[in-house]
Amino acid sequence: MRFEDLPIRRKLISIIMAISGVVLGLTCVSFVAYELVTFRQTMKDNLATLAEVVARNSTGALAFQNKEDAEEVLSALAAESHVMVAALYDKDGNLFASYFKRGHKEDLPAKPRRIGIFSDSESMILFQPVRAETELGFLYMKLDLKAFYDRLKLYALMVLIIVLISLSVAFGLSNALQRRISNPLSELADSARKVSELKSYGVRAKKYGRDELGQLTDAFNEMLEQIQQRDAALSEKEERLRLALDASQTGIWDRNLVTGRETWDSHTERIFGLKPGEFDGTPQMVESLIHSEDRPTLNRTLKDALETRGDFVIEFRVIWPDGSIRHVAARGKAIYNNQGVPQRITGVALDVTTRKNAEMALRESEEKYRKLSAELDERVKARTAELELTNNELEAFTYSVSHDLRAPLRHMAAYSQLLLEDHGKKLDSEAVRFLSRIRTSARNMGYLVDDLLNLARIGRQDLKREPTSLNKLVDEALTTLKPETEQRQIEWKIARLPIARCDPGLMKQVFVNILSNAVKYSRPRETAVIEVGQTQIDNETVIFIRDNGVGFNMEYSNKLFGVFERLHRQDEFEGTGVGLATVARIVGKHNGRIWAEAEENKGATFYFTIAGIKKG
Repeated sequence: MRFEDLPIRRKLISIIMAISGVVLGLTCVSFVAYELVTFRQTMKDNLATLAEVVARNSTGALAFQNKEDAEEVLSALAAESHVMVAALYDKDGNLFASYFKRGHKEDLPAKPRRIGIFSDSESMILFQPVRAETELGFLYMKLDLKAFYDRLKLYALMVLIIVLISLSVAFGLSNALQRRISNPLSELADSARKVSELKSYGVRAKKYGRDELGQLTDAFNEMLEQIQQRDAALSEKEERLRLALDASQTGIWDRNLVTGRETWDSHTERIFGLKPGEFDGTPQMVESLIHSEDRPTLNRTLKDALETRGDFVIEFRVIWPDGSIRHVAARGKAIYNNQGVPQRITGVALDVTTRKNAEMALRESEEKYRKLSAELDERVKARTAELELTNNELEAFTYSVSHDLRAPLRHMAAYSQLLLEDHGKKLDSEAVRFLSRIRTSARNMGYLVDDLLNLARIGRQDLKREPTSLNKLVDEALTTLKPETEQRQIEWKIARLPIARCDPGLMKQVFVNILSNAVKYSRPRETAVIEVGQTQIDNETVIFIRDNGVGFNMEYSNKLFGVFERLHRQDEFEGTGVGLATVARIVGKHNGRIWAEAEENKGATFYFTIAGIKKG
């Protein structure tokens, strides 16, 4: 079995054993090599020392040519078990004396060789001169290497034992330690296998630590979690799609371009007027159900979709088995293999007969309403002409009211005033009272006519918008109202107001009317408090005017801004009932709104907002 195919447990053990064996082998070889080199050098040193002793002891024998003394000196080498042969040569190089280890015989060199220590695979040879004051001869010694090879065998045995023991220990440790790596990997592999076999993404691998394997386990579990969530979302979407298709009565169809057969679901069969299971999937049956006039268009559309690799949408007619004609809308797309060859066309179908009938009815209605619209245009033109005529008459009436009606009113007020001033002493009290009432009524009628004319003029007047300081308009309004406020104790609280893009003339009327009401209806108060400010309501800047006057009942607040509507009696507070209607019309022309909040005997607050107010 290849190493790549081994289980991770065996791979880890093999790697650990291989590394341990190599390291241990190198260590032992290095140790043994060092020991052997050292031992061999020691043998050389010992041989050199022994030769020095023998040479020193042999100087007398060689000097006096005493062979017996020389052989006696050499015989002392019997104590050295590794010395096999020894010999002394005179200074002429002739053999003088020799020594052989018991049981060992060999030929001695005839003449001394090169001085030094030499060795081969079996022995170590020494040639050394023997000197006193002069050179007396030469010493030859031969040492066997049995001790070296004995030491080599011992070391080999020790290395073998150490390696076997060490590898056994390494195997045990690696077998125990590899589980810390192989178990998480095995657990991860088992989880992956379960996911692959069971297609269950709820499986989770056990995490053993926070190292890289732990991170890998977390990543694997996170991947499974994402897949599980995606599958759940996909299942939910598929269920929603199924429910949507069921609810919309949409059918699914698939045409196999290799076999030429089609598959339809029950909705598609119903759309084509068939019972469930009645469709046989053949092209002939499909063609028989499609209206003959629409078959070429449908085939051409499918062909174009295959050539362009795009989606297609088409509507065509189908003939039900009962002979009725229905309209069907189909959408689809071709599916290609890796070589780019189309394999299938799949799509959806929907019965759009109701929509088609509605479109036909809509076209008929459009034609009908087109005619009605033309008639309406004519009527609008005629009505516009009538309105223009009415506006002209209204302007003439306004002119008449402004001049013809106001002139008698001025005369009534003036002559009643003259009668009172010139003849008041001649008249009795009742006649004076009648004349005073005539003068007051004429003056009030004049005010009413002026207010109505102003209201009508505002309705027709075009706005001249420009950036305007609302504080400046308030100051101008207070100047206008100065005659009414000079003899009053009024505490004014005027806050900083924003800049507004408005018609300054009309907007001044708004402040004049509302502030005039505040002054009038706070008359019963010893000290009137009138406040003008701004606030934010629903992220909109709102201007407010608040007083501590008599207020009003909120049940009647809907009547505040109507023409001639009053919430107080004429004898309590004067007025024409047109002022707030004018204010509402001006605010409306500025695309704004106005409303009020109040409580009886506690004052009232009027709020209004217009388009074009800058926050600030």
